[in-house]
Amino acid sequence: MTEHWDTQRRLLYVAMTRAKTVLRMYYSGEKMPFLLSELDKDLYRKEIRDN
Repeated sequence: MTEHWDTQRRLLYVAMTRAKTVLRMYYSGEKMPFLLSELDKDLYRKEIRDN
């Protein structure tokens, strides 16, 4: 199971480092996925949208 999440972390890292100016990540539900919750809180801004 750890190998799976290590792969997911690497894919997230690649996506983040290839973003040119802004990277927007969306998720549904109230709880942030744990891979995103591992990020340094100074590196992102959380916005809540009502649909």
